[in-house]
This record gives sequence, structure tokens and C-alpha cells, in this order.
Amino acid sequence: MSKILKKKFIRISTVPSTLNILLKNQLAFLNRYFEVIALSSNGNDLIEVQKREGVKIKAIEFKRQISLFKDLKSLLLLTAYFLKIKPDIIQSNTPKSSLISMISGYFASIKYRIYLVTGLRYESENGFKRNFLIYFEKLTCFFATHIIAESTGVKELLLKDKITSKDIIIIGNGNINGIDLDYWNPKLFEGNELIHLKNELDITNSIVFLFVGRLVGDKGINELVDVFEIISKESNINIKLLLIGDFEDSLDGLLPYTKSLINSNTNIIRLTFQEDIRKYLLVSDCLILPSYREGFSNVTLQAGSMGLPIIITDVNGATDLIQTDINGIIIKKYNKIELYNSMKLFSENKINFNPVKIREIIIERYSQEKFYKKLIEFYNNLI
Repeated sequence: MSKILKKKFIRISTVPSTLNILLKNQLAFLNRYFEVIALSSNGNDLIEVQKREGVKIKAIEFKRQISLFKDLKSLLLLTAYFLKIKPDIIQSNTPKSSLISMISGYFASIKYRIYLVTGLRYESENGFKRNFLIYFEKLTCFFATHIIAESTGVKELLLKDKITSKDIIIIGNGNINGIDLDYWNPKLFEGNELIHLKNELDITNSIVFLFVGRLVGDKGINELVDVFEIISKESNINIKLLLIGDFEDSLDGLLPYTKSLINSNTNIIRLTFQEDIRKYLLVSDCLILPSYREGFSNVTLQAGSMGLPIIITDVNGATDLIQTDINGIIIKKYNKIELYNSMKLFSENKINFNPVKIREIIIERYSQEKFYKKLIEFYNNLI
């Protein structure tokens, strides 16, 4: 009896860390049903994906910034690769790789070209740059055969701005990968371990606000640091701001004043990127994400799984998780007054959240197990 060949499925990303971190476990799951190939720029993350997920890999360089010559080279290399191996499905979710792969897939006559929209960069831009980014979103959607939005907010924005007339679907209740509840479980950590970390960070008997992500302007870091500076000066309560993430280049949108405060305010603790943030979530009291734009922030799911409430801006895709008075507070983006008031309420213990109820929302709506069932159902219906 001849062996039944699995359909070829190429999962594409501009940088390999997306495949390694954001899609952890998913490629191994899909590899049960398809011959999965992980494709991105080269790097250690791509090798790790191969080892952990048990899938094939392919390295083709993509530049995150616009570079006409290098982007054309990526387009030609990708098209040649598609023509050589003839995949049945391609899927991408990062802006540059999505545009190039959808165009390449079109010219290589790939039947299923899936664009997963995880956020819209133009949302926080104005003028020419906004129009430029909108044009490329429309172009990516035009060459895709199927479009998935990561959240209700992203879908609504795609429709409002008339980015595409194609059907837009959401897998389950949204997000890109669901959450591994066995890994993101507060019961895995003992009290002494957390006490040691609190002592190490000098946050014992403090109210700790936590931010996790890139330390850039469009994550609302200027507003967050400015507001925290005011609160920390006027408050009689011992409060701390824990920033976990890396600075980027000179175009990161951070004001010199912001960087100065991060370095000079002794109540602000900055750590570089941490591969495992679970203990940091557990020693904090509230996650803050004052972002200008989001798709569906994974750190909000992680925080919720560990029982942590969230203060978050009202941008498309960011608020899908929030049930006011149960697991968080929604504020207007750019609005320092609302950010100040919400942090003040929280630091003065005038608003309370139940960690058990916060985690229950995640268990009910966003477990990875439930997400994967919906995901494979989508692909089965597709082919």
C-alpha cells in the first residue's frame, strides 16, 4: 500500500523569534496533519524551532525595514522556492514576510495563501506614512486568498478602513496561539522562590506595576514613565515600576526625558528581555500596557493566566480580553489623566481584583487546547 502524503504547509515569519516564541507548540501540533516547514530569516531561533517542534526549516532573509533591492531579492528567492517544492498552503503574519509571501505565492500559483493580521502598523501613524502603510496592507490582502484577524478589534479596523472586501475570520476567541495553561500556572512556584525574587528586586512591601515589551514610543512608554514619576513623588505608598524589555534604535520614539527618568528614578526597575517572565508576573500587582496599537497582546494572556489584572488602552485588539471590574481597566490611548487615575486607584487599593476569577476567564476562552481544535477545524474546512 502506498503511503499517503501529507499536504505541504509553510509557516512564514520575517524573524525566527516569532515562530519560536509566539507559535510555541503550534507547529508541532500542525505537523501531525501536514508536512510543516518553518520559514524565516536565519538565526538560532529557527534552529530551536526545528529541534523543539520537529519540523523542517528554510532560511530566506527578510528585512524589517523597506529596502527595494533586498525586498526584491527576497521575493525572487521565495518565489523560486515555492515553485520548487510546490506547497499547498502558505501562511504568514508579520508585515514584511506577509506582503512578500502573498505576492510570491500568487505568482507560484499556490492555492491557499493565508494572511494572519496580528496588528495594523498604520493605526498609530499619520499623513503619508499612514497612507503608505494602508496601501501595503491592501496589497497584502489582495494577493491573499484567506484573511484571519487576530482579534475582533483588528477585524473591525480592517472593515472600517476598507482594507479588503474579502471575508475575515477569527479563530476561536482570537489570538495567534492560545495559552499553554500548564506552563502559565501560578501553582508552579513556591512562596520562598517569590520572596527571594522580591528581595532581589527590592520590591518587598511595594505595589508593583509591570510593563513587558519593547521599550518604544508606540507602546506608550513616554506616558507611562511620565505618569509614574508624578505618582511616585506624591504618593505615601511604596510603589515601583518594573520595565522588562529592550530599547531599540534611535527611531524608537522615546523622548530623552523618558530615558533619563528610567535611569534616575530609583523606583523604576528596568530589566532586559527575559525568556521566562512567569515569576515577574507573580511578584507584580498589575500589568500596564498603554500601547498605541496592538493585535492581541500575548502578554495580557500570560498575565491573566497568572491571575494578574491589567490596565490597558482602548486600541483595536487590545481590549478583547478585558471584562471591566473582573480583570482590568480600559483607558484611552495617549491619555495621561486616565492613566494617572487608574494607577492611583490601584496603588491606593481602591479597586480590587480576584486572581482566581482572572485566571478563569483565560481558562474558559483562551486555552491552547481549545484554540488548536478551532485551528485545525479551519484548515480541514479549507482543504
